[in-house]
Amino acid sequence: MVGLFAGNVLQIGKGMSAVTVGALPATAAKAAPQGFTEFIMHLVPDNFIGAFVKGELLQVVVLAVMVGIGILAIPARRRVRITEGLDLISEVLFSFINLVMKLAPLGTLGAVAYSVGSNGTEVLIALAQLVFSFYAVVVLFIVVVMGIIAKLARISLWRFLRYIKDEVFIVLGTASSESALPRLLIKLERLGCAKQTVGLVLPTGYAFNLDGTSLFMSMGAMFIAHAYGVPITLEHQIGLLLLMLLTSKGAATVSGGSFVVFAATVTSTGILPVEGVAIIFGVYRFMSMAIATCNTIGNSLATVVIAKWSRTFDASVAQRHLYPERFPETARADESLGDGNLLPEDTSDANPHPTGIPMNRAG
Repeated sequence: MVGLFAGNVLQIGKGMSAVTVGALPATAAKAAPQGFTEFIMHLVPDNFIGAFVKGELLQVVVLAVMVGIGILAIPARRRVRITEGLDLISEVLFSFINLVMKLAPLGTLGAVAYSVGSNGTEVLIALAQLVFSFYAVVVLFIVVVMGIIAKLARISLWRFLRYIKDEVFIVLGTASSESALPRLLIKLERLGCAKQTVGLVLPTGYAFNLDGTSLFMSMGAMFIAHAYGVPITLEHQIGLLLLMLLTSKGAATVSGGSFVVFAATVTSTGILPVEGVAIIFGVYRFMSMAIATCNTIGNSLATVVIAKWSRTFDASVAQRHLYPERFPETARADESLGDGNLLPEDTSDANPHPTGIPMNRAG
């Protein structure tokens, strides 16, 4: 919703409308299902293969859920062969996607070069506005939305960001939130969160709590709509929001996964021109750094907040890590983690607990 609001207010992509007038692709002429009843009816495919042939992502998701329910209904012993086969197919598909993503920059170079060569610098200006606007929205989202959540949970957002700064820099450099996952599992447990809470919330959040991906998909969709002059009403935007809530799940499983899901989402809308996706891909690398960083910070903060809600958070341990100037021994232990020591911290000598149990493991 924040991304859609920003797209409407900033009107990103409007600068390209002058060069795309009359160039609206035929794919954008198709009308999307209108009304709630038609939308629900459109979720059910005519047949099993038709959803894949037509590229209807929502119908594929519905089929995936139905197949998953069917697999779970099979006895566990007979289910093993099916799951092993699906895992093998999944590896093949991800290898194929990885190959496509490596070759995609060549196609993007041609697409952007053609757009700029035939339409002038308006395309570059519009893309620059998209990138800067996206970074501004991400920063505001972290400072305002996450700041309010941290305030309600009685956590200093600035102190927390300083505690995970090494992981944030890793994500910025690799443009992948997965690269920091092992270190965050250790660091959040050191911060005072119970191991069970960290092990459940953080990996699950990587699939279901993608703040940066959500902002990118919504702002990217509004950019394409404005660039090609596609009228998108409030009803369309609500439908687009519901669609993205479904399609964005699992988008961070591989590097570049956010863009793959975004492209499939644009295709499934039926009203947005697919050609706009190729133009955005030219600047996706710059945006992916902010996407991954926002995802990482959001999931890390969510883990701490849920740990506090479930009373599996040791506030005294967190104080020692968030305020290292007061506890130099803990600060040195955190520095050892930054040097590559991923072993769990043992603070029994530095901060003895009355019961003899290290405070960061008391939960």
